[in-house]
Amino acid sequence: MNTKRDVAFLVDEQKISTGEAKEINVTAMMAAREMLGWSQKTLLFTGETLAQFLKQLTNTDGNSLFNVLVQENGSVKQEYMVWLNNRPIKEEHSLEIPLQHGDRVLVTSMIKFAAGG
Repeated sequence: MNTKRDVAFLVDEQKISTGEAKEINVTAMMAAREMLGWSQKTLLFTGETLAQFLKQLTNTDGNSLFNVLVQENGSVKQEYMVWLNNRPIKEEHSLEIPLQHGDRVLVTSMIKFAAGG
């Protein structure tokens, strides 16, 4: 059975050949989709943490998604949301959480509602 996968990066060929690479399912919505140029991919990742994963994803301008989404204190900027397995990543340094094979990452901009009548 031959299935085609989108592979964003192959950091360590040896880790991939020995099965140490993790498949991470990524969904990009709204402004994040525009930044990345795609909405859904399954990517191979040989790093450890969500922060490392975001550092290896690059937008259409060549900047890392981490640099676009994350403040200096390590928390996600207010105008964006990052979710891991249906749970929001909000706290400072929470991007250091380890990723596992099959994890689902969702990146999106905040939805802003206008009040008024």
